[in-house]
Amino acid sequence: SRQALRFDARGDGRSYMVVIMGPRVDAIPAMYGFVAGPDWREVRVPLQELGAVDLQRVKVISIGSTSPGQFRFQIDGVRIE
Repeated sequence: SRQALRFDARGDGRSYMVVIMGPRVDAIPAMYGFVAGPDWREVRVPLQELGAVDLQRVKVISIGSTSPGQFRFQIDGVRIE
């Protein structure tokens, strides 16, 4: 019944990725990109638009960089609504 993963983020202006994996770790995960700029902003990940991931059996939710090298971002207020 949940519609979205929401959190506040800020960072160094680079692109970041939310990755959601279901029960099969060998399957392609659902991914949602966002930019973490210098000011706090709410990121809303619409769960129903993430494709074929089984949202009833999520095993991993990861938020981070997909590029090599140093990065800096912060998140706060993570919630599933």
